[in-house]
Amino acid sequence: MRTFRSYAPSEPPGDVIAGLLLEHLGKFSVTYRIGLFQDGDDVAAVGRFVHVYVDARTRRPAEVPSQLHSCLHALSPGARLQP
Repeated sequence: MRTFRSYAPSEPPGDVIAGLLLEHLGKFSVTYRIGLFQDGDDVAAVGRFVHVYVDARTRRPAEVPSQLHSCLHALSPGARLQP
């Protein structure tokens, strides 16, 4: 699943900055939100996409690999960063 909503045209000249947020970390999938910002603070577009992990052999949903799950969990909203 993916969604996208544009709020303003994004065209040269000017800088476009992308922000990525981990919205949901599940057992089999990860949901990300993305924001595109034109010239600093102006929101040009927002979107969302879901990455479902799939076993290559069975073509069935597979668990997010444990090492990746741990790394992504550290980026989830509310996670405490370790010094």
